[in-house]
Amino acid sequence: MPLATAMSMSKLSMPKMIPRHITDQVLTALQYVRIVAIEGPRQSGKTTLVRHVAATRNMGMISLDDRDVRTWLEFDHKQFLLEKSKIGGLVIDEIQRLPELILTLKHMVDLDPRAGRFIVTGSVNFFRSMRSPDSLAGRIQVIQLLPLSVAEIEHNSAPSALFDRLFLGEDITAYQVPVETRAQLMARIIRGGYPDYYHLPAHPRFKLIKGYAHQLLSKDIQDIINLQKPRIFAEILQEVAAHSGMLLKVARLGSAMKVSNKTMEQWIGLLEELFLVRRLCAWSSQKLHSIRKQQKIYFMDTGVLGAYRRIDEDLIATKPEIFGMVLENFVFTEILKITTCMFALDTEIYYFRDQRNVEVDFVLER
Repeated sequence: MPLATAMSMSKLSMPKMIPRHITDQVLTALQYVRIVAIEGPRQSGKTTLVRHVAATRNMGMISLDDRDVRTWLEFDHKQFLLEKSKIGGLVIDEIQRLPELILTLKHMVDLDPRAGRFIVTGSVNFFRSMRSPDSLAGRIQVIQLLPLSVAEIEHNSAPSALFDRLFLGEDITAYQVPVETRAQLMARIIRGGYPDYYHLPAHPRFKLIKGYAHQLLSKDIQDIINLQKPRIFAEILQEVAAHSGMLLKVARLGSAMKVSNKTMEQWIGLLEELFLVRRLCAWSSQKLHSIRKQQKIYFMDTGVLGAYRRIDEDLIATKPEIFGMVLENFVFTEILKITTCMFALDTEIYYFRDQRNVEVDFVLER
């Protein structure tokens, strides 16, 4: 899918609020389910989005990043939530800070089953890290908000119909846009999609993004599990950055970090819960377990990948072999962002490799 021309230098100043493609999906879900959960990495724009929705629907809003709010909630969950709710309901930002609220919300929406009572957001994967993951079954819809897509940055509509047309076998005609040079394309890709960082020049962007990742790996990860040595995750992330898009060798990583395969699997799972990386399984018509275990690993944002590999335009010019690796990771994240905008059919993503090592980077299945 071709990209528009590179942003001019005037557009590299601090960006204005960018409309998000999942907004309509959130508003639609509020008409049918009692709780809408928006999950995604920190600083991907969740708070900005729900603040806009709350104002549109006359909803109250609280953030569990606020220590005083957490103190009041710990004293009396239900009464505090009722007091903060407005006619349109209540938004609870960063709910992973107080996961015991899940049972309180379940009780409240069972007593009053109106649709759209609550929006909750979280910077970790709800159904992998919450203490009672099944307690809201049938009462909640989970929607992911990932960093900005190219279409969002360019203020274009979501290309969600693209996959529908492909599955129907329709011919796809490329948009007629000026062709970018490799350097222009890479400059766009390695900026990533985090709203606070994508517009910055390379070196301050590297520093700020690595600081952001350090915050996740040293503090936010404690919301999931109590770790004695969280710094180890920065080393793992650095190692994964060197092998993005390749087959995941858990045994090799475990050996390098001097831990068991089981521990390394758990640690990679924690990086996934923080939306820093994502594993991709191989496709097989027989759905063989052995095939499914052959996984590749990608970064969820090419800006983070670029920061950890220190990839800028100059490096691409001298080492063009890096271009393919970053481009593949970028295409993966763009596919993910398109699938989050879909209302109906789930679209799964795999890769394919046969016995002769002939490979298809991405296979979409419904």
